Amino acid sequence: MKPVDDEQTYEALLQSLSLELAALRVRAGNPSLRDIQKRAQKLFADEGVSLPPSTLSGLFNGGYPGRDRLLWLVRTLLSFDRSGQGCPPPGNGAPELDPWYDRWEAITRVRPTRRRHRLSSTAVIPAAKEARVQSSAAAQSGVGESHDPVELRRSSGASARRQDTSSLSRSVVFVSDVSTGQVGYERALERVQAEWGSRRPGSVVRGSAWGQEGVRLSARGGDAPAGTGSSTLIPLISRLWRRSGRPAETFVGSIVGDILRYQARGQALRQLIKQTIDDAPGDAVTVLAHGFGCVPSFDLLVQERVDRVDQFITVATQLPLLFESGALVSLEPQEALPDHFPPRWLNVYAANDVLAYSVAQMFPDVATDQEVDNGQRFPQTHSAYLTNPAFWRAVDTWVG
Repeated sequence: MKPVDDEQTYEALLQSLSLELAALRVRAGNPSLRDIQKRAQKLFADEGVSLPPSTLSGLFNGGYPGRDRLLWLVRTLLSFDRSGQGCPPPGNGAPELDPWYDRWEAITRVRPTRRRHRLSSTAVIPAAKEARVQSSAAAQSGVGESHDPVELRRSSGASARRQDTSSLSRSVVFVSDVSTGQVGYERALERVQAEWGSRRPGSVVRGSAWGQEGVRLSARGGDAPAGTGSSTLIPLISRLWRRSGRPAETFVGSIVGDILRYQARGQALRQLIKQTIDDAPGDAVTVLAHGFGCVPSFDLLVQERVDRVDQFITVATQLPLLFESGALVSLEPQEALPDHFPPRWLNVYAANDVLAYSVAQMFPDVATDQEVDNGQRFPQTHSAYLTNPAFWRAVDTWVG
């Protein structure tokens, strides 16, 4: 644990950096976030630049900067003269960038870290395979592991962070899987409202679904992260397809479409989720996301400090695979979670759901994995969580 003085220094350095960046932006003619993004893409496309407006907003408002993103931003702002006209940017290693390197290093030295076990991309395994490995190890040692939903498997870090929040008035924001369609979304939302309401009368459950962003979808392209061209997407999609066991034409029409649509229009969906959270009443908010709906929810909570969200629940998620493949907008494989990320995270999977992944290995300080048995074969099990009483018992116990 960092000393208190380090934590205070860290916040002060972030505040100082945000002021310096704001001053540099004014000197460049105060370009809009969208103009900065476009300029950076034009100048540094060969470097795999990724500066979506949500990331830029975080940097200008005291968020922790990754080194590459900070330097891309600085170099982009230095490519405008004082009249706002374009000029050549400084190259990598230019002496005028040294103070910015120094600022980043000073901040990083005192940054309160959340430990995360690093896995190679080949080590990311579906929860189904992980469960088989754990069962085999338990059998060899003669020790049985309970899979009762009440017996949650918590990492030591996640357990230590638990606080009593039972006295808070709480809302729930449900983010559905992508491929459910409008009817499936409405049924899922009704189920969440009924189950959550029966356990916590008076709670408000709101929903966000793909397609609700409507006219706010941008026709100007997306904010796909660096490296999400064919060199990243093809291996990623291939791995998901092999594990799904589904016919190629069916799989391509769903998973591939989900990934490409999110990369093109993800910013609109993240802002829809944020608006739903902002509109929800109460002292605290739990975000409950299912399937690919976990991805925009996670990206939002990483990129922005979202007030009142203190609990994150993911169900049947592919986040670890996308994270290790460098296919997330918000977090690069070498980066840790930001300090503002919700302190408690429950991840639920079924052992035979080959599209559901474990997250506690990668984010042990905040994440808890919980296995449930949906009583269905794959692929039906992937959409059976919300109708499984064992799932709701696990959620109820974890929420507290």
